[in-house]
Amino acid sequence: MSCNKYILSSIRWISMQYQLGWPLNETECSRISSTLTCVSNGNEESISQISMTDYIHTPIPQGKPISIPYLSFPNLIEIILRTSNPVADPSVNFFEKLNSYDNANMRLLYVYDLNDPIVLPPNFGTFFPNLNMIIMSRCKFGSNIPQTIFNKNIIYFSQIDSSFISGNFQTLFDPKQKFNSLNQLILVYSDYNPMPITLFNLTKETVPNIFTLSLRVSQPVEIVIDLPNLTLLRVLSTPLSYQKDKSNLTIINSPEIQLMYIENTIIEPNDFSIFTKIETLTLHKTNFISNIKNVSFYEEFDVPSKRFPPLEWFDLNSKSSISIENTGIEGTIIDYPRMGLFPDPFYLNDIREPTIETTKFVFSPKNPNPVNMTIIGKNLGWDPIDNVTLVIPNSNFIFNNQNQSTGTFSFTTYSKILTFSWFFDVTEINTAYGGINGREFRVDIVGTFNVSMNYTVSVNGIEYNSLACSLHNFPTTRYPLLNLTNEIQSLTAILQIQDLPVVSATSKLYEDGGDLWLFGYFQKNITQVVVTVNGLNCTIINVNDTSILCNISGILKVGFADLVVITNNRMFSSKSILIIYAHQSPIFCDDICKANGKCVNNICVCNTGYGGINCQSELYPVVVLQPNSTSPNINVVSDNSQFQFNIVAIEELDELRMTRRSYQVNQAKWTYSTSLSNDIVTYNYILNDSNSQCYLEVNIDSFKTTEDISFGGRVITYPANSLKLSITISGRLFTSNLNTLRVLLQTEMKYDQLEDKCKSDIQENQQFDQLHNLQYLTITKDGVTYFGRFLDYVLSDNRPAYSLNEIISNSTTNSTQSVIIGINMPQSQTTIIDPDFSVLVDRSSEPTDCKESTSSSMKLVAIIVPVVVIVVAAVTGATIYTVKNRKFRKQNVKVEKKLSKLKNHDCDPESTDYSKLTMSTSCRTADVYDYMIKTCYKASKSTTT
Repeated sequence: MSCNKYILSSIRWISMQYQLGWPLNETECSRISSTLTCVSNGNEESISQISMTDYIHTPIPQGKPISIPYLSFPNLIEIILRTSNPVADPSVNFFEKLNSYDNANMRLLYVYDLNDPIVLPPNFGTFFPNLNMIIMSRCKFGSNIPQTIFNKNIIYFSQIDSSFISGNFQTLFDPKQKFNSLNQLILVYSDYNPMPITLFNLTKETVPNIFTLSLRVSQPVEIVIDLPNLTLLRVLSTPLSYQKDKSNLTIINSPEIQLMYIENTIIEPNDFSIFTKIETLTLHKTNFISNIKNVSFYEEFDVPSKRFPPLEWFDLNSKSSISIENTGIEGTIIDYPRMGLFPDPFYLNDIREPTIETTKFVFSPKNPNPVNMTIIGKNLGWDPIDNVTLVIPNSNFIFNNQNQSTGTFSFTTYSKILTFSWFFDVTEINTAYGGINGREFRVDIVGTFNVSMNYTVSVNGIEYNSLACSLHNFPTTRYPLLNLTNEIQSLTAILQIQDLPVVSATSKLYEDGGDLWLFGYFQKNITQVVVTVNGLNCTIINVNDTSILCNISGILKVGFADLVVITNNRMFSSKSILIIYAHQSPIFCDDICKANGKCVNNICVCNTGYGGINCQSELYPVVVLQPNSTSPNINVVSDNSQFQFNIVAIEELDELRMTRRSYQVNQAKWTYSTSLSNDIVTYNYILNDSNSQCYLEVNIDSFKTTEDISFGGRVITYPANSLKLSITISGRLFTSNLNTLRVLLQTEMKYDQLEDKCKSDIQENQQFDQLHNLQYLTITKDGVTYFGRFLDYVLSDNRPAYSLNEIISNSTTNSTQSVIIGINMPQSQTTIIDPDFSVLVDRSSEPTDCKESTSSSMKLVAIIVPVVVIVVAAVTGATIYTVKNRKFRKQNVKVEKKLSKLKNHDCDPESTDYSKLTMSTSCRTADVYDYMIKTCYKASKSTTT
């Protein structure tokens, strides 16, 4: 298994440019370098992580890099670039090559200690919708940093050096611009460069969603903060050239701060009574601060205070810690010991308070016994203890637990009893998904759980008591923290968020432009909307959280359009959901419906008993159904053919149409039942697989009478003895708002080789439209045609949306014709798909000698299967189309031979003895044929399963 040529060219370019010495002729990813993380995708290898950290000393020249337009890593998640090697060709730019939609899945960019100056393209970052963390440290820049990258979630710039770049580098971060997506900002300015900006005015208007701010400045600056959501604040002013000068920090409105670390800075206000949620406070070389409330950790260094911190500053309901290094402090030591921990300068020699990290240990029952518990703390003592191994005196022990069930263990040190307990719990989290469910946010946790326990789920502090729950408030961070708690332990996981926006359907758009409706799921409180079609701006007319109306003018290229939608700086893009249609003259079908149908809306609607594209083939309305009790399919019996229609897999595709996740439906287990209502027999199948991560139900309806059903503005007729399949799926979540769904269907025709003159070769025909979308598929053998029709649209949330039908594979053996079809669908909550399938008598495909003969290939038991597949998704975008249907024909006698035996016999449909039949004027050929069908079926029941 090897990488494709684009990935290989990109790997070789990186190796040659940074002189890494990777083998240039190797094609297998795992053999190129251990710093590459390889993943399999079908028959190809791809790369999910590049970590260039081993090559920081000796360059290995390989010549100038090959010429390529851009780097291509479709599955790349992380890239870590840390090398001091000089580049082989300074005229080409790594970051320009990386700046491509081919790398749209990248989430982490980490650049450290590069030798050559970095030049970022002005639009760097706009091609990476999933990029949420950028770290650059100890780098030189040859250009301004494009401010578009600060619209990512986490930005960490450390010791950025511009001293060798003569005047070109002026802007690192511009606080005057607006960054809606920025959650965490960490900036460390180099001590050796003057700062281009000395006023940081950060407000809810410019960075509304920031909750972590860390600034290390190299000269005195003014910092003004008005950030209601800020929870962590670090300001370090460490100028080498301004030893006596301090920065100024003004906090206007930040009541949610929980951790504050301030160094060499004057704080305003100095009355901290407004900060009621601070838990950790560190003050180094600041002004005097008063009225601190409820802290559990307080550190003070060189602060102009002459008193000890009073007890009312601390949370007396929990352990607190104090560290003071201040030579000017005066007065009596306050009675801190009742707070728990206190700093070493205040310890008396005969006072030792043992402390430990945890007293409770949780193990999985799958772990082998004995289970060792590592005890870490302070002042734990030196004395030997039974079943305890000393690792580090006074601070680290290992308890050798021989007990296989829950228990406790205690020992005494410094007159204090320390008790430890251990538990066994099967609970574990494999993955946690979050997605949009209407106007709520749905959380699904996949893992192992104890059914006898109650669980509490919280996401960013919002609690719910269910493993599948809906949150009425949307998380504001890209990767929120999920906490799962039971009576024994608490587990945490990163919640994978289903991104917005999502477009699930569009209105029709023609080549001369006009109004365009986009339907789907968009953010609430939308402040920014951009829509482009093939790069042309679509003027916004109206927008809300479920629809966008815009108008585009000009002549548009007919075919698939490149649609880009940006709301509140989050992007959706698709090259498959929007079609530009040409204005065409109507095509009339009156002359091509033969004499067996009529033209309705330019489509042939066949008379009773006929079918096919142009109603050219016959249907025989006698159906013998044999439902399968283990999987959703039904057999139909005829002479020498067997028809089978199966769903193979459900695939999630990314925007490059590469498979991200796949579920093999044909290997699943089902729960089966039947019911009868109003002449409709329903065969019900419910998926019984806990690993499917969704609910799947299939219903096959058999009609005894003709029914008319509307679909997408059209009325579809289901004749008597026809079948309809409907499929319901709920609970599926996508890993990206850019992903789509594809269902793989396999149609298979198996047949016996005839020995008579009516034997013919198998014929297959496919009909595509101008966009190469499969419309019709026919497979013909010995006068029998399997006919399938595929619409180019689905109903996506009850609105028409484009659907691409494609041939994935096609194979033929001596007795089997097999075709795998892929049906592509956009993300939505509810999708309805409507292909239909028929078994026909195609007389034109028979050898000439058979057209008037009574060969066994002349008639068949036929079935019409117009299939409506209904897919209901509880969250944004699960659309699945599933069909299983087997078609047989079974007839063991020839019509001509049987008719000759019936001459002068009575017509008795219940008789099984030809000698008792007498031919009379009232005994019609149809009666005789009907008798033969019943007799043949009775005979076949004992041998066919």
